[in-house]
Amino acid sequence: MLPRPGGADEGAEEAQKLRIQAVLQEICVQLQLLISDVEFSSIMRPHVDPEELNGPYPGLRKI
Repeated sequence: MLPRPGGADEGAEEAQKLRIQAVLQEICVQLQLLISDVEFSSIMRPHVDPEELNGPYPGLRKI
């Protein structure tokens, strides 16, 4: 049997759309936070060229 327009099924469908929208919005917020964390980390810890790494002590620059 097909649902009638304007019936209870429409309310349930609208509630599901709102839940999906809320989840997607939370995902976007978390992605924005992650991106800003990565940007901050790259500013605070600049990239080190692998050729400048010194043997068994990564992170030490060759003199």
